[in-house]
Amino acid sequence: MSLSSMSGEAFKLGMDIDHRINRFVAIDCLLMHIVCIGSKLIAFDDESQLRKFITCITEFVIMTS
Repeated sequence: MSLSSMSGEAFKLGMDIDHRINRFVAIDCLLMHIVCIGSKLIAFDDESQLRKFITCITEFVIMTS
């Protein structure tokens, strides 16, 4: 069994177990990617700016989900 088919099977299994939990995991992964990209594109002066950025992204995802 190839790696891509195993990951496809794992995804199907995750969807079958509980759609809501899988959705929150996907949102969390999306947030992590956005934060990584954002922190590379934006030079944050201090930690409070980074926290504000993460809070804005989190609120947006919660409102749109």
